[in-house]
Amino acid sequence: MRLWRSATFRLSAALIFFSLVSASVLLGGAYLVIGARLRTEVRAATRAEIAGLAALEARDGWSALVREIEAAGPGAEDDPFVYRLEPVVGSAVGAELALGEPGPAGWRDALPPWGEEDEPYVAREHVFDEGRLIVAAEAERLNDALEFLAEEAPLGLALVLPVSLPGAIFVAAFALRRIDQIARTVKRVEGGALTERVPVRGFGDEYDRLAEAVNAMLDSLADLNEGLRQVSADIAHDLRSPLSRLRTHLQDLTRIIHQKRHSGWHR
Repeated sequence: MRLWRSATFRLSAALIFFSLVSASVLLGGAYLVIGARLRTEVRAATRAEIAGLAALEARDGWSALVREIEAAGPGAEDDPFVYRLEPVVGSAVGAELALGEPGPAGWRDALPPWGEEDEPYVAREHVFDEGRLIVAAEAERLNDALEFLAEEAPLGLALVLPVSLPGAIFVAAFALRRIDQIARTVKRVEGGALTERVPVRGFGDEYDRLAEAVNAMLDSLADLNEGLRQVSADIAHDLRSPLSRLRTHLQDLTRIIHQKRHSGWHR
């Protein structure tokens, strides 16, 4: 019980708590930074793909773009990009895509027939006079990284406590043992064992410095006690002769009074 109430244990517990908070902040920051970085890479690749197809349309015309999308077909799970071309007149070609609502920058989620709702593709459209082109990029690496951080980070944080708690208990027990050693020494000195001293481990830490300070105080007290003892001895020695003479005079006076009583002096 004393261990849990010790200042060292409370300090260790506080350090564990702040470590958990710091680790949470770092993992949260990593989640945001890694997600932003991978998202930027996916979007950059998608822009480059759209730019290449737009250049093809500008150079060879709309029919060339239609042939290119038809050649790509409906797409497959292993394709890095899937395409959908929706002309103003005529039928759409390319992959079937379930599109989400566009965001502020024009990006939106897209889901091909083989896709999973928790791992959507990243899509962007480009509008031509003859219709619009939608390019969706596979974002498995982005989704996997974010999923890994979201699932594994709590486990890592949960492991901090069982790993750190034994260390906190060991540190608190070590500190409490050193403090108890100092307290026991002071108690023994208080009981009269003036030669007792606190052991110095030689670590040079704050406990050694405290032990050295306590020992210096006990040495000073021992010197003071020895000084008092010497002064008392000197005073007793200095008073011994006068007291002896006084005792002799008192004995002589008592004898004289006794003699006078018997000789009738008192009459």
